[in-house]
Amino acid sequence: MVPSKDLFDLIHSLTRTEKAYFKKFVFNHSTAGDSDYVKLFDVVERQKEYEEEAIKKHFRNENFIKQLSVTKNYLHRLILRSLNAYHADNSVNAKLYELLQSAENLMDKGLYRQAAKILSKAKEIASVSEKFPFLFLIEGLNRSVMNQTGLSVKKHELLIEDLDNEMLTIERFKNLKQYEALYHQLAFLFNRYGTVTDNKYFSKIVQNPLYKNDKYALSKQAYRWYLSIHALYCGMMRDNKNALIYSKRIIEFYEKNIEMIKETPKNYISHLCDLLFSQTLIEKYDGVEHTFNKLIKFIEIPNTKVPNDYKIKKIIASYGAITNFFMVEGSFAEGIQFISEHQSKLDVYFEQSDYTDRMMLCYNIAYCYFAIGEYHSTLKWLNKGLNDNIQQQRFDVQAHLRLMHFITHYELGNMEILESLANSANRYINKKIEFLRIETAIVNFIVKRLVGAVSKTKYAKALIEFKQELLTDYGMNAKDQAREMFDIFIWLDSKIEKRSYAEVLKRVISSEKSKRPNVEL
Repeated sequence: MVPSKDLFDLIHSLTRTEKAYFKKFVFNHSTAGDSDYVKLFDVVERQKEYEEEAIKKHFRNENFIKQLSVTKNYLHRLILRSLNAYHADNSVNAKLYELLQSAENLMDKGLYRQAAKILSKAKEIASVSEKFPFLFLIEGLNRSVMNQTGLSVKKHELLIEDLDNEMLTIERFKNLKQYEALYHQLAFLFNRYGTVTDNKYFSKIVQNPLYKNDKYALSKQAYRWYLSIHALYCGMMRDNKNALIYSKRIIEFYEKNIEMIKETPKNYISHLCDLLFSQTLIEKYDGVEHTFNKLIKFIEIPNTKVPNDYKIKKIIASYGAITNFFMVEGSFAEGIQFISEHQSKLDVYFEQSDYTDRMMLCYNIAYCYFAIGEYHSTLKWLNKGLNDNIQQQRFDVQAHLRLMHFITHYELGNMEILESLANSANRYINKKIEFLRIETAIVNFIVKRLVGAVSKTKYAKALIEFKQELLTDYGMNAKDQAREMFDIFIWLDSKIEKRSYAEVLKRVISSEKSKRPNVEL
């Protein structure tokens, strides 16, 4: 049986101040034998990887080593107790738990008047912070206090008022969970399929009254979910202007409710990342850079509520957003330079980041190299993205990784493997994504018609004909969608005009810049 490394993971998740507090906590609450736990804590802290045999060898002369699993479990609980004490003043939940425990202790002693004061304070905190589960407990204890002290006419009135408030709390809590469920239904579709244009996948969601009007949001938290749902939906539907508007409204909402940032800083960081990505599609670099610097500055603030692994994930996500900006702008050399400047962090953090963020970053970097014709570097980053084995997320990005991988081999002249790559790409696309049929057409065109074009005249004719076929079969909408990922129309034009991909794309971007909306808060 593999030894549990829960204790190792917990100790290595602690900040320096939390570790120092733990030792003070043990000293202040010490009993005979507690020094053994500090010794074990120190040895585990020094380990780079958890090695139980090394621990047994180190403490072979100590009595506690005979029951190491028991000792580990107790030390784990002791650390959690010290964390609870350390964060008691910094967490609304911790404050409420403490107040409820105090109220119950006073009730057990028959000190109901004092308990009522404590519960009144707890109710005020829970109401302001919208801690609905706590409000249920508080209102239940309030009724117990009133029952124990005798029910006068006035108290009966208060009891009825309390029950009415509890029903309202239940309604608001249910409303909050309905919004949260709606968001996660949408997030599931996004993580699976990515951006789409056919809203049949979302018909149930967009027809829901909660989606249609924010007046149905009965709490600040529910309103935040309402904004998040709209930002995500607009992003998925490639409605970049409104995705940016909603993303900005979310950040504005948080910054008007500072207590929410303090209570859930991870959510604020996540929404800053979402805003950053929305800006890369539609704003100038000043706005993008401002949000990037704001995000990194906030991440670097010491905060025990934001674990280091989460900070790392969002740093990589922000790199993906910035490289996306350079892609959209056609500033490919600048995108590669940005990655070079942050290569040291990328080397350390890459494998610790979320799969989707890694995949997007690999795609963006590969795209920048492809655009300037550095195909061997393109393959390096494409292979890095394709080598992750998680198959159930962002089918759209995975499909485009395979498409660019295929086209890059074509550019390198690796004709002998194109048919095999085409079969692999087609199997994936046809199996996973019914709304990416255009990608299948591209792969088949290259294998069946382009590779076989023996003369320059036939080659150019095949390119022109295929471009027209795409526009005829899929409409102008296909051309707009192509700009979201690898732009097959830009690639076809680069071949027809005998120019680089970057040259043609920059020309298109230059003509589009004047049409960009100015989106302000």
